[in-house]
Amino acid sequence: MYIKNKKERNKMLEGNYLPHSPYILQSGKYEGKSMEYILLHDISSFLAMKRRLEAAIREECQPNHYHLHLVWLVAGINTLARNVICIECGKHANSLPARGNYEEGYYFLSYPLCRQCAQQGEWAIADKFRITPWDMSSFLSRADRNRLWKAQKQILKINDMSDRQFFQLLVDI
Repeated sequence: MYIKNKKERNKMLEGNYLPHSPYILQSGKYEGKSMEYILLHDISSFLAMKRRLEAAIREECQPNHYHLHLVWLVAGINTLARNVICIECGKHANSLPARGNYEEGYYFLSYPLCRQCAQQGEWAIADKFRITPWDMSSFLSRADRNRLWKAQKQILKINDMSDRQFFQLLVDI
């Protein structure tokens, strides 16, 4: 089957794959750990895995179980993010504010905001970051990326979950 572009391919992959168990890595730094564990505990490594996969995808390649599971996890986080509401007005939220700067570091607030509310009042001067981790900028330090992911996990209500609980949550949605 030939698929025209990555978006179309990912859409197809997201809808046709439902795992029966977490994907356990067979080698590398996280040998014996699940992909869910890496996503929850080392967002920088997970994002590196995601970037390598996206860079290596060729339209004619057949995705393996690893590829399918990674795409499924990303789709699951995206689904959770679509259910987050703005704490100010109750509309769909897409960002969270942060105080600070690149040199001194950021303090991320677990306070989901819609676009409109993020532009008003005290939030207008705050830096904004997306609720999902996929666009985490490489200009952020590793410590800032971890703090941002911690705030994002709180907003997504997955911060205190084990990798098994997280897997089950995504299977059930």
